[in-house]
Amino acid sequence: MSPLPVSGDAGGAKADIQKIWSSVPHVTWVGELSGSPEPYSITVNGDSVISEKLVINNYDDSIHIRIPLHYGKSNLIVIKDGNSVIYRTDFFFAFSFEGILVPEEYMITPFHSERNESPCRTCHRMDVEMADMMPARPTDSLCYSCHNGEFPELLNQHREAGVSWECLRCHKAEPMETDFSLDGPVKYAMAEGARVAPLCYRCHINKEKEHSEFKYVHGPVAMQGCNMCHNPHGSNNKRLLQKEISTLCVECHRLQEMVEKPHLHAPLVKSGCTACHDPHGSNSPFFLPSDIIGTCFSCHPNIREKGKNHPITGHPVYAEQDPLVEDREFTCVSCHNPHSSEHDRLLAEEELMMLCVRCHPRFK
Repeated sequence: MSPLPVSGDAGGAKADIQKIWSSVPHVTWVGELSGSPEPYSITVNGDSVISEKLVINNYDDSIHIRIPLHYGKSNLIVIKDGNSVIYRTDFFFAFSFEGILVPEEYMITPFHSERNESPCRTCHRMDVEMADMMPARPTDSLCYSCHNGEFPELLNQHREAGVSWECLRCHKAEPMETDFSLDGPVKYAMAEGARVAPLCYRCHINKEKEHSEFKYVHGPVAMQGCNMCHNPHGSNNKRLLQKEISTLCVECHRLQEMVEKPHLHAPLVKSGCTACHDPHGSNSPFFLPSDIIGTCFSCHPNIREKGKNHPITGHPVYAEQDPLVEDREFTCVSCHNPHSSEHDRLLAEEELMMLCVRCHPRFK
């Protein structure tokens, strides 16, 4: 995002402060160069920005200043030229997949509109050429000069983005109306909007078929929002995930308390939630690879071999009815928490006898 200086009286007491949602952790201000950048003073939330945190580029007649943003809201940026306020905007920084966190008064303001691009044309090529469909080199891409610092350094790259820079495979060059078209049509939007799955399925054909056959579908897949979990450009995490897998799951499912308990299930520690749950969907409840018993036995075959002799001789490992919960089978999770517990062996009760009398009250 590269918003331009606001027009009119930016410093006036009655001037409305524009509220913008930024999905990247910085904002680039572009202004006319009036000598050197020293006359400019920049504050974020009233505090002066340390010069080492700014990225300043001078060109023939303009200056580009990249200003870092704090996570969340209250990123009120004020730029002064001497004593005059020349730019003031309030930003909320949250990644695109965290849109639910953004207050409704903060709006996405796409840069690539005719109005915003106009001042850039003196230095930048702003119109698509045929060669941009498949650039011979990344530096030949129309997008490279402005976006080369956003994702090429990430550990894992989506090939079409950070490797070949075939941006127009996903982004439409023709101006189009979108939910964010406040100042007219915007370029390089995605025709699918928030429903990016049809775009992803163009290349990931096998995934479309697989997802359509699930009996139980994970919410982001059902909403066709692949980018809620995956970064379409690149990531430092495997499978282009927006964050490390368990962190990603915990944030949406509000399971922070669960992972802070003293005893964690080993697969959760080693591999995260996807050790047992398919993040896209499954034909079994809870997105498990099979029913609960089958899932547990896949790692604990010795319990299967014991048959009706766990935890003591004659005790059933599973049964059609859980004594405590109507319409639920008796399974491993009737006694053990599959994720974490305050107690050893992931038991639901600290004392073994207390666990037993839940189902056998006559022994109290």
